[in-house]
Parts: sequence; C-alpha cells; structure tokens
Amino acid sequence: MQTTTVVLSNSNTVPFSNVFVFSDAREELDGLRARLHPNEQICQTPLLSRKIRETVSDNFKPRILKPFFIIHLFNILQIPCGLNILTYYTVDILSKTIIDETQDDYSNNVIVSGVRVITILISTILMLRAGRRTLTMISGILSSLSALCLGIIPSLSTTTFGSPLSPQIEANVTFALIIIYAGSMSFGFFALPPIMIGETQPSHFRGFACGYIYTMNDLLLGGFLKIYPWMSTTLQIHGFFLLFGISCAVCTIFPYLFLPETQGLTLQQIEDYFQQPNIMWITRNR
Repeated sequence: MQTTTVVLSNSNTVPFSNVFVFSDAREELDGLRARLHPNEQICQTPLLSRKIRETVSDNFKPRILKPFFIIHLFNILQIPCGLNILTYYTVDILSKTIIDETQDDYSNNVIVSGVRVITILISTILMLRAGRRTLTMISGILSSLSALCLGIIPSLSTTTFGSPLSPQIEANVTFALIIIYAGSMSFGFFALPPIMIGETQPSHFRGFACGYIYTMNDLLLGGFLKIYPWMSTTLQIHGFFLLFGISCAVCTIFPYLFLPETQGLTLQQIEDYFQQPNIMWITRNR
C-alpha cells in the first residue's frame, strides 16, 4: 500500500487557493467528530456557528435582497388598494355607493364576483404570452382611474351646482365603475404576485421568501380589514375610493420602475439579471 505524505512548510503564508480546501477539510472533520462524539458540545458549536455565519452571509447579498424587497413591497403596496376590502365588504360598500332602491346589492355582489373570476381566467391565459409588466400596467391604470372616478362622483352632489347626472344614471355609472375596478384589480394585481414570488426568488431562498412575505401580508391585511368600519365612518365612501385610487397609482408607478420582466426567461436568466448593479428595471443593462 502506498502512503502519501504531506509536508507543511514553516512559512506562515498559506496559498490563497488552499484556503478553501483547508476550510472544507476542517468542516468535514468537525462533522465526523460530531457524529463520533455527539455528547461533546464543544465539537458541535464551532460547526453550528460557522454554518449560521455562512447562511447569513450568503443571504445578505444584493442578488438575494433586491428581488426579495421588490416583490415584498409590491405585495404590501397592494393592501391599501382595496381589492380585499371590496371582497370582504362588497355588500356594505355597494349599499353605501349605489343609492338606488331598485338594485339588489346581493345580486350585484354576484355580478362583481363573476367578473372577477372571468378576468382572472383571462389574465391566466394571457400570462402564457403577454409580459408581466404589461399586465401590471393595464391593471394599475384601469383600477386607479376607476377608483378615482368612484371617489369623485359621490362628492359632486355636495357641490353648489349638484351632480349633473340623474340618480338612475349615476347608480348605473357607479356600478359600471365598480365592475371595472374589481375586474382590473383581479386582472393583474391579484394574479401576478404569487407567480412573481416563485419566478424572482433564488431557489435556495424561495421557501423562506414565500413564507415570510405571505405571513407579513396576511398580518397587515388582517389589520387593514379590522379598521374598515372606522375608516368608512371617518373617510366616508368617496374618501375610501380616493384612497384606493391613490394607492393603485402608487402601486402602478412602483412596478414600472422596479419590477423586472420575467415572461419567457428561465430562472437562471432571472438570477443573472439581479446580479447586475442596477436596482430599477428602467436603468438595467440592455
């Protein structure tokens, strides 16, 4: 049997290329010692602390943090846009918005829900070909304009000249705007975030990112839903929709500046994009 002897020089200088070899060998040795002597905590502690340091250093890098914060903020900015408020309190919002006794709020609720289902199906089909940013811009522009109009129309009756629309026409226009608002929000803002989380996050970080983002969003959304009665009394229904419209406009500008286009790209190509020095999509290297 041949024996290989490794001779170490007396010099204090260690070649840079051998540092990683020594580190891997030391890590493997610590793992073997931990298995042979499981009760010796002194052997396990250095290995555990090194693993923690390596995990922290690997995840606190720009290529990890950039997609994480972009998608996280994209989800948070949608909370005050009002889609979930409309979903949970549709009948109450319709009763305060449409002042027309001939219309049944519960039947209108079914219509709004049906429109949402149809728009989600359409956006799901379009995602096979259309860009993510295109769907987001369409959703944001239509939802912000319709919500702002819903905030302006009820306030016209309080002006000196009064509303130029008859009560019946105003009720029909308001209901049409609510359908446009609910449909456009579901078209992009509702459907894209779950897909974008999976597409933008690195593979080894995706599980933590999905769990953390959804947990924080659910907590913030729960708090926002709980203050709806207070907000509806304080802001009134027209102030509510003005808030929704402004939030939708902000949620449209943010993805226009930062959200990357992932349609047609592989996961590796998306990770390569986030290794570029830019943060905003509009300043990327073309």
